[in-house]
Amino acid sequence: AKALGYADDPVRLGVETFMREYYLHARAIHRMSARLIARCQEGLARRGAAGRRVRRAALADGLVAYEGRLHLAEPGALLKDPARILRVFWHAQQLGIELGVDLERAVEDAAPTLAADAWRASPALRHLFLAILRPWGRVATTLRRMHDTGVLGAYLPEFGALTCLVQYDHYHRYSVDQHSLLAVETLEGLAPGQGAYADELVEILAEVERPELLMLGILLHDIGKAEGHGHAEKGVPLIKAVTRRLNLDPDDAALVEFLVEHHLLLSHVAERRDLDDPKTVERLARVVRFPAWLTMLYLLTCADIRAVGPGVWNAWRAALLRELYVRTRTRLAGRSPKPPRRAAVAHRIVQALADPTYRPAAEAHLARVSDRYVRSTSPQRMAAHVRLIERLRDEPVATELFHYPDLGTSDFVVVTRDTPGLFALIAGTLAAHQVNVLSAQIETRADGIAVDTFHVNDPRGDAIDDESRWERLTGDLRRTLAGEVSMEALLTARPPRAPAAPLPKPVARARVTVDNSVSDSRTVVEVKAPDRVGLLYRVTRALAEAGCDIATAKIATDLDQAFDAFYVTDRARRKIEAPAAVAALRHAVAAALDGVDELDARPV
Repeated sequence: AKALGYADDPVRLGVETFMREYYLHARAIHRMSARLIARCQEGLARRGAAGRRVRRAALADGLVAYEGRLHLAEPGALLKDPARILRVFWHAQQLGIELGVDLERAVEDAAPTLAADAWRASPALRHLFLAILRPWGRVATTLRRMHDTGVLGAYLPEFGALTCLVQYDHYHRYSVDQHSLLAVETLEGLAPGQGAYADELVEILAEVERPELLMLGILLHDIGKAEGHGHAEKGVPLIKAVTRRLNLDPDDAALVEFLVEHHLLLSHVAERRDLDDPKTVERLARVVRFPAWLTMLYLLTCADIRAVGPGVWNAWRAALLRELYVRTRTRLAGRSPKPPRRAAVAHRIVQALADPTYRPAAEAHLARVSDRYVRSTSPQRMAAHVRLIERLRDEPVATELFHYPDLGTSDFVVVTRDTPGLFALIAGTLAAHQVNVLSAQIETRADGIAVDTFHVNDPRGDAIDDESRWERLTGDLRRTLAGEVSMEALLTARPPRAPAAPLPKPVARARVTVDNSVSDSRTVVEVKAPDRVGLLYRVTRALAEAGCDIATAKIATDLDQAFDAFYVTDRARRKIEAPAAVAALRHAVAAALDGVDELDARPV
């Protein structure tokens, strides 16, 4: 692209402009080739039908259907009455047939007439367009036909601006217009029998009373990308312009605008926030407000992620989103889970251990852990923790693995005496062995025993069930905790990854945020920085050196950027709220990141 004179601009990379122009020309060639093939097929069909009577079905709007295609009976009818253009697609959708070549050409020629303000704002066309979005089964197919003939972009110029728009990265497989259409098709294609996850989504989808509004939100969720980065925010004025032009009912307009503005909300909260912190769901419920809106946002989020490209959607991400959806829906319904009684939990721990002699240990364990741990940990997992704690009598550190192949994840549990920087040492050891950390739950008992659980997978997104690999990792962890090897030496000796395809390296601005509004009991430190080996170790080491205890960590990577959130307290388990302490914490983390040039602190 650079050799051909395509330069970067404030909105997009030169290579993205180059690829868009290429795709536009390739699209035009494809359209001409497809039309030529269709014309030949029609000619062969007419030749084969010579001598026999062809059944013709006359329709309204000057249309006639025969031989599986829709044709125009009145030449020039579309130019005389542009409203008929959308009726063409409505008839084709209802009958489940293709457009004839001559009709398709006539539609393309007439499509620019829909760009007139009067037609875009026509109540009759709005009613017809929403009718096209309403029925289930052929919405995506009809929208693709409208897009290919230029009708969709003429009627909705905000969508037309996405045509062949490219994002140059490893993450997005499709151009923005094709991704949006694929998201509609993904949701429409859900059917029973595709698995437990799909079956549940089908049931949820059946609750949607206005599917046309959901489809409109999915179709237009990425319109802000025409304006460059920060597309969710930039899409807000664009979608408001659409709803005003279509003159949607105020409640309908508010829903569609909500879906576009917040289409990233569920995925960001699920992957970057502590779902066991009560305030997470409380804040989300305040934004969503209505169960019906939550349901549509959940369906849009699932369709959006699944339509990004292969490998982006996985069982782990699906489970996180589902848990967040269920918890928020429960909150909106006015219900809240009852806190478990510790005596009852102790009884269930002993049952899981199948050994009554463990009762004193189970009761002692519950007496020394936090309410949050009791609320968010299953008795079966607590039983495993009790066994690991018993092992500390004979060894300095005890570990155990729990694999979830269907989710593509593993849980790595570490139990040992707490020391400053323990999280960082574990995170560094995992990085040295190419283990990807998705999240972490940290529990330090009143007697100083740490029970740390790391939710992990390999860089390909699979559970790590190679026992020899874990043996090497736990051996290095023991040596690191004992001070026999430094973390820097361990990371330096790390085997190199296979080289990835080169991508442009835009200037990335690392950002450190300290936020005391997210949680009532913990300060949240967020880090956005270019992802690299050992980043998690460096950040968590800086937190430890700043006198912070980490309670929860959420680790997410988007393209080549790391989005990490750490729920922390001081050593006395209090939030860090003094302005001077907040500033010192920000600068401590910033010092661990090379090239940090933007710091941010929200009100504390």
